[in-house]
Amino acid sequence: MNKICVILAMNDEVQDFLDQHQTKIVVLEEKPFKIMQFEQHLIALSGIGLINAASCLTYVAQKYAPTSFLNVGLAGAVEQNVKILDLLVVEKVYHAGVDATVFGYAFGQTPKEAVNFTSDSTLITKLAQIGPFQKATLASSDSFIAKMDQYETQIAPLAAEIQLMDMEAFGYFQTAVKLDIPIVAIKVVSDILTKSEDNNMQFLEILARGSQMITEVMVKYLK
Repeated sequence: MNKICVILAMNDEVQDFLDQHQTKIVVLEEKPFKIMQFEQHLIALSGIGLINAASCLTYVAQKYAPTSFLNVGLAGAVEQNVKILDLLVVEKVYHAGVDATVFGYAFGQTPKEAVNFTSDSTLITKLAQIGPFQKATLASSDSFIAKMDQYETQIAPLAAEIQLMDMEAFGYFQTAVKLDIPIVAIKVVSDILTKSEDNNMQFLEILARGSQMITEVMVKYLK
């Protein structure tokens, strides 16, 4: 049986889905991570940050044996041609918190690990059947990137094509790949670094609408 685990950081990001399907949601456990069941599928809340992300995915994989993971959530953007509330499928994920270049590794590469991780091609095709989503490259960091100097020192040196930033995806991807479980991610743009408005205020204002868009994707993907 196909058992998908939708994994994300915050309850707020999936609140609209939980509200709409509350009669079909069963809470399996609250700690160490909140895990819920929807029909034959799972919804897991990791909490914020790369260590929480990796720990939660490992926990779910070992205890519940999902056949694949779908990471949904909000992400910041930097490019001018990306708009708030755009939905983007993540093809490639980098780690923005590693610098082992002194040992000859690429910036962002953990020693003896891959430089980046990619979404499963079959799962990308499945998302493409839902809608014509733009594809993107994402970098994850344990810091919320709210200033251009942060971007220039932590994100820009990784790869020129990076459009999105979050605080969890790399943890999900690295762990899923190690465990040989297919994973894909789709993100709603919540804020744009190059806009003059306060970055954090954008995030708060867009959260409710972003949750609705996540619901729309989840309903179609979990059919």
